[in-house]
Amino acid sequence: MFEILDRRTTLTGNQIKILAAAIIGDALEFFDYFLIGFVLAFLIGPWKLTFGQSATG
Repeated sequence: MFEILDRRTTLTGNQIKILAAAIIGDALEFFDYFLIGFVLAFLIGPWKLTFGQSATG
């Protein structure tokens, strides 16, 4: 089985789907981190959070 996959020069349809799902999942995860940091920048002042409190949130 592995020998057949080693000889292939292009990706199979399932491999392309797996790669696309991984890229989309990674992008959504980084967007989540960006969104948390963006919102936190506006909440630190009104909520009077210290650096430690904002880092654990």
